[in-house]
Amino acid sequence: MLFLATVLNYLDRYALGFLEPDLQKQFHWTPQEFGWVLFAFQATYAFCNLPWGALTDRLGLRTGFASAVVLWSLAAMGHAFARSAAGFGFWRALLGIGEAANFPASVKAIAEWFPQRERAIATGVLNAGANVGAMVAPGILFVLVHRFGWQAAFLITGALGFFWVAAWWVLYRHPAEHPKLTEAERAWILQDGPHRDDAPRYSWVRLARERRTWAFIFGKMFSDPIWSFYLFWLPKYLHDEHHVPDGTRALIITGIYLAADFGSLGGGWMSSYLIHHGWPINRARKTTMAIAAVLIPLVAINALNPGVWVAVLLSGLVVAMHQWWSANLFTTTSDMFPREAIGTVVGMGQVGGSGMAMIVQPLIGFCVERFHSYAPIFLVAACAYPVALLLLHTLAPRLDRAPLEPVPFAR
Repeated sequence: MLFLATVLNYLDRYALGFLEPDLQKQFHWTPQEFGWVLFAFQATYAFCNLPWGALTDRLGLRTGFASAVVLWSLAAMGHAFARSAAGFGFWRALLGIGEAANFPASVKAIAEWFPQRERAIATGVLNAGANVGAMVAPGILFVLVHRFGWQAAFLITGALGFFWVAAWWVLYRHPAEHPKLTEAERAWILQDGPHRDDAPRYSWVRLARERRTWAFIFGKMFSDPIWSFYLFWLPKYLHDEHHVPDGTRALIITGIYLAADFGSLGGGWMSSYLIHHGWPINRARKTTMAIAAVLIPLVAINALNPGVWVAVLLSGLVVAMHQWWSANLFTTTSDMFPREAIGTVVGMGQVGGSGMAMIVQPLIGFCVERFHSYAPIFLVAACAYPVALLLLHTLAPRLDRAPLEPVPFAR
């Protein structure tokens, strides 16, 4: 269910980026105006992660997550009624509010349902949903647009969320309440210690004073803007720089995000494999993340404007290694924090990552419009992950458990 929610999340958020070349011709917006439309999404997405994280900690996943998917599905459908850049910006902002719940809620669910040794690979499966959503989106959107028009692309993909909500409401329960969970399964889930139904909550103010929280936040701040560039600007980059037609572009992007699927699953599998074979958690997670930090700088080659297939291969490498990185970065929260704080910590990290991505969107638009070049963006991407890993290791050198005293939220 978490995988499918993430597929829908990325299908809905990806639609505008894929349709941008066609919508630009119809509504005559500039690259910088498109950057501000994306800014609207990233702004609300950034600042709603923290409230959603705290809300799912307080209300529980069943109600909180279902409410979020209803909201973002309505917002995705609303794009069909936009008639200007400002109109798309409004619906994009509403989409960001709803979609902000996905990762705080999903990582919390993984912490509830999996022991520590399995969380990285479970997060990898969850994270693969982002790639599958982006992978299937081009083909789906291409068919819908050419058969029914661009409005149908938003209406039909947005409506899929309501089917997910119905299934979630019927199927999801907390492990303590699930009628089909056997005692052996429950013991496996609780091997790291029992869940505490009466566990106190942790305020974000207290968590903000913990350096391990900032290790996760900085990891997101330096990597999320690169992912957002590939998610929202890659179709435009292929169109502007390499003049790739719509049908070919859909196939290329599908292949790129298929590579990202392998990266997500591979990153989660590798650190879990190393832990199973006796590696300390700290060493296993960071060694796995270091592979991404070493390979992603190769994207600087794109600044030299190579041929289209070199650019495509490098793009596939970057998105695969980003998801390799991300599967482990999310899992570090369950290494360092108690279950009751994870939703809030992930929400804080999402605020940092999406906040930085928010700032970057208009800058990308300005760069493309003013200099007619994507080269500065690729050079920044080449530096981002090594810096992120250095900060993560400096702030959390052992990935040990934070010495937190619970501070309840005000009632």
